Amino acid sequence: MLLCLCSRPHLLRTYERSLEFWDKRSENVYFVDGCRSWNLRSLRMSQIPYTQVAAHAVEGSNLSVQETLEIQASLSYMPPSCEFIVKLTGKYMVPGLVKQIEKLPHGAWLAVQAQRGPLRRGWASEVFGMRRSLWDMFVGSMRDSNLIMEKGLYYTMRYVQSFRSERLARFPKMKTVRVVMRSDGINMSSL
Repeated sequence: MLLCLCSRPHLLRTYERSLEFWDKRSENVYFVDGCRSWNLRSLRMSQIPYTQVAAHAVEGSNLSVQETLEIQASLSYMPPSCEFIVKLTGKYMVPGLVKQIEKLPHGAWLAVQAQRGPLRRGWASEVFGMRRSLWDMFVGSMRDSNLIMEKGLYYTMRYVQSFRSERLARFPKMKTVRVVMRSDGINMSSL
């Protein structure tokens, strides 16, 4: 699993709690923070060595670009044994997620949330996963077409479904530990 963070000052405590939460849930967790380098020696999980910009530089800007660059850096760092990578926006703590990842069909190429994204511009992108080979295509299309994450995910879903619909899995609606505000101002109590 890959946690994507952009530690802006008002979210630092949220991210600290999330890192502590996920560190207790699984040994197969990596995290990347394009805005800050953490010095948390007590954690078992690995931080991807990548910092793009200072946190104050991304306030109010398109976080999809930031997150795409974080994912791209992570793919080059994570070992090849990570064949199916689930990306989670780092501020969410979802107790049932590890169990749901384990339940994914072996033949799935892509796993997405059950609902559409904000304003129907694509598909919800707080949590989704895909085969490593598909991540390269996804990141390339995001970068080349300057897409928002939700729209890129929607196009990837359509691509996967064009082969066989069984290649697409959906996570059930999952409760979060606490209500978290999404970047568009919507409070999320489940994903």
